[in-house]
Amino acid sequence: MNDLKHYNMKRTEQNNDKGNSLSTKWVYVIIAAMVLGFGAYGYFKVKQWVRYYAIEQYEKPITDYTIAKVYADDHKPQRHRGNSDDDEEEKTPDYYMEVSYQGKDYKLEIEENTYLRINNSEKVTLYYDKEGDEVFVAGTGGSNLLVTILIGIVVIIVIFFLLIRLLIKSLKKKSRAKPN
Repeated sequence: MNDLKHYNMKRTEQNNDKGNSLSTKWVYVIIAAMVLGFGAYGYFKVKQWVRYYAIEQYEKPITDYTIAKVYADDHKPQRHRGNSDDDEEEKTPDYYMEVSYQGKDYKLEIEENTYLRINNSEKVTLYYDKEGDEVFVAGTGGSNLLVTILIGIVVIIVIFFLLIRLLIKSLKKKSRAKPN
């Protein structure tokens, strides 16, 4: 009788564990979705940043541009019928620069230090990307590429350790399931 009680308790614990934990197939689905997401992101953005980096290395900066406007979007909270967007108060402002080059207008999202340099009447180095028909600030390609590579390395390490952990768990379960 005691063995039956023990068996029922153990079976109930196993069922509770199954309900609380993610099955390994869902972990693999999540990992695959992350890899596909980073792959798509990498295809579009990293390709652009590599192109920017190559332009910075092999071409001369443009000099015949005109800065039309430099401004900051400070995300001031909007009030909607007595409610305010409190979470937007904590956001840092986004900085923009509108540039005219070869008869076309371009809107660039810039960093705070570039915004401050322009406001202090310092010269900003700009490049033109013929393929993408874009104007960009010097340093954009290399720094974004480096950050993306570092994030990619961290993600790969995390995925690698998750897979090792899942492998160890499955080996432990198999060794426990084997009858002696």
